[in-house]
Amino acid sequence: MKPSAFLLFLAFLLFAGCTQKHVNRAVYSQFAFEENYDNEESAPDTTVFSSLTLGPEWLFPNGPVQGMTYVDERPETIVHGISLPCVNMSSKQNGEIPCQMARRIQSEHFAVMVEMFFEPKDGDAAGLIVSTNNSSSSQVSKGLSSLFFYRDLAGLSLRRMNHQGIDLLAETELPDFVTRVYLRIERSGPLFSFFYRYEGSGPDDWTQVGDAIDITSDSSSDVDATLIGLCALQFEDK
Repeated sequence: MKPSAFLLFLAFLLFAGCTQKHVNRAVYSQFAFEENYDNEESAPDTTVFSSLTLGPEWLFPNGPVQGMTYVDERPETIVHGISLPCVNMSSKQNGEIPCQMARRIQSEHFAVMVEMFFEPKDGDAAGLIVSTNNSSSSQVSKGLSSLFFYRDLAGLSLRRMNHQGIDLLAETELPDFVTRVYLRIERSGPLFSFFYRYEGSGPDDWTQVGDAIDITSDSSSDVDATLIGLCALQFEDK
């Protein structure tokens, strides 16, 4: 190969590497469910994600997750757990957030907490999605709203999604150094409340984001089950 052709080939490889889009990932380390969270004698049922082997209580609403892996970088770092890729979607999509993993909870009084490691880039978001549905189906009811509580480049945000689109309900900033965040959702009857804390804070130092929200108000029928989903996204039109 002539030197000029070889240099042209190297330039092509460099250009291809620079233009290849990097897929960001969120790592979920543990998930805790507590049915009577305001009872001093209650204890959370905690799932520590130590492999890709999950119990039957975990659902995959949109089928197998492409690119889902387990990472364990200890003892060098504390990052370990199930890694989910940020999937592409349009922020103008009609309230249909692609949930990757989920737990279905048939209780009107509970709290869940997730520990998540995430370094967002522009347009990336990862966190928890909440949907309510009738107990006879594991699928989210089409006419209901969902709530997305997530970490992004700006901090933490809470959005409502339905057939009309996506609306911002509340947001708060986080320090730039924060990569490990704990997200907590409490349900008491029809009301859902959202809290967070991050690395360096105490186990009870929860801060609420926005006001409690009645997610069931969009429904004309009884809804008594909640789908708590884990999802990581990249808004393609950001």
